[in-house]
Amino acid sequence: MDGIDSVFHPARYERDSDQRAVDSDSPDRAGPRPDSNPKTYSALLAMLPPLPAGAEILDVPCGSGALTWLLLKQGYRVTPCDVHPGKFALHEPRCRTVNLNQGLPFADGFFDAAFFCEGPQVLENTAGALREFWRVLKPGGSLLIALPNTTSLYSRLRFLFTGFFSGFIRPYNELTGEGNFHPMTLPELRFLLHRSGFRIEAVATNRYKWSGLLLILLAPAIWIATGAMVLQKSRGGMRKGGLELWRQLTSFPLLFGRSLLVRATRMEALSRGES
Repeated sequence: MDGIDSVFHPARYERDSDQRAVDSDSPDRAGPRPDSNPKTYSALLAMLPPLPAGAEILDVPCGSGALTWLLLKQGYRVTPCDVHPGKFALHEPRCRTVNLNQGLPFADGFFDAAFFCEGPQVLENTAGALREFWRVLKPGGSLLIALPNTTSLYSRLRFLFTGFFSGFIRPYNELTGEGNFHPMTLPELRFLLHRSGFRIEAVATNRYKWSGLLLILLAPAIWIATGAMVLQKSRGGMRKGGLELWRQLTSFPLLFGRSLLVRATRMEALSRGES
């Protein structure tokens, strides 16, 4: 379960998606304007396990509906939700008004998969949202997450000099509360997922910031220091999880990628064991 993104081919997926769009008779043929980099959608879709046509998928926050549109092209039944449904650009399906800080208005075990794209960094109650995703997903269902990658060497260096991670507004908007304001590290996200009844199956990125490769000489030192820090406290039942986390934190996608992408599986019961 090391979850490295080298098996994913976003560019190839984008070509396939473009062809499907040309062949479609939908009035929304061009698709909505993306809220995120299109490579984020391509990489997330490449991480989605095979599902039958008609599978129920939740997309929240859906924004303009660009990811919803791509999922519809795959033949899935998609339920788009957002706290600002007026941004949704598709005629169908209807976008439901949902505030993830307050829960999800769906039955237990209804969805086969859920997309949480660019959501964790804008929520006040990420832990509660993850528990709600666990509730509405079927056992074995997939949760696919995208958020700014605070683990990258470029983002770490920016924080060292400015106090702000890459991908976050500067300063945070204290008047409206909108925008990215909750920098979340992989260890924090992993902890919340595993404590909420999920298990991380793969980590990946959407694209690389090539200027960040100037920091590649730091990678060996990062690998040693991270391993020493993680394994120092990973004793007993935590050792396996510590080794997994070490490999994830020092993987090439996380050290040099722009976004952190995660695929997690919904387990049968809420976890209270190893994180």
